[in-house]
Amino acid sequence: MKHLYQSLKGYVAILICFLSVSAVAQLNVNSAASAEDLANAILGSGVSVSNVTLHCGPGGSGIFSNGGSTNVGLNDGILLTSGRAADAIGPNNDGSLTFEQPNAYNGDSELDNLVSGSIEDVCRLEFDFVAESEFISVQYVFGSEEYNEYVCSQFNDVFGFFVSGANPGGGNYNNFNVALVPSTNLPVSVNTINNGSAGNQGSPANCVSLAHSALYTSNAGGLSIQYDGFTVVLTAEIAIVPGETYHFKFAIADVSDSRLDSGVFIRSQSFSVFTCAAGSIFNESTAPADFCLK
Repeated sequence: MKHLYQSLKGYVAILICFLSVSAVAQLNVNSAASAEDLANAILGSGVSVSNVTLHCGPGGSGIFSNGGSTNVGLNDGILLTSGRAADAIGPNNDGSLTFEQPNAYNGDSELDNLVSGSIEDVCRLEFDFVAESEFISVQYVFGSEEYNEYVCSQFNDVFGFFVSGANPGGGNYNNFNVALVPSTNLPVSVNTINNGSAGNQGSPANCVSLAHSALYTSNAGGLSIQYDGFTVVLTAEIAIVPGETYHFKFAIADVSDSRLDSGVFIRSQSFSVFTCAAGSIFNESTAPADFCLK
């Protein structure tokens, strides 16, 4: 009997441990967050924002936490999706997760310029900002249910981070997209960052790029995130004029249909400024740690 008791005690301890690990690994999403809540969640040092607006379908955006226990690479921040933010919570047990937004926002002139298909289920967060330094950056991860089957198809779900305002090099930025594949002018999308091969529902003729698989994470069998795949943590960055007012728009959408959702995770407090030391050279092709070269 004593041995039986000890065995049962051991099993219970293992079960409690398993349940504890499972609870810790759970991504949390608050879909009730307001536009101001979302903007404040990503706001970092040296930046102030105003005139915040949010245009998403019901539940399409939210604040996430406990991401450090997942494989998405971000501890917490905000989530903008073409479906429902809460549906990003794992496990990855649905290869074609879809929530078709009722009365969805369709069409977006800036996203239209990045892809050839129709723009559907748009979710966008916009605000004006003023920064104290000459460069601003933000970190993010793009994920999608279109991976891997629809790589190189017309269903090229896409997003962009668009900046408008004074260009310190002369003239103005006019909805300039800073969410680019590193060292390229390609927007980040299903057809630019992927596993390096056309999907079984795609065609090589529709491929934009298969050369950036090092920036892609397969989530097959993933326990904590629902999306079938996502990028590594990426950084968007741009030179600005300190003290000038700029407009910034985060936007994501389904492309060519309203099925198979996508989302972009944006790191908390990462929308912030940084400065190049005197004598440094602005190197636009690198991440902030290497952004300023001697």
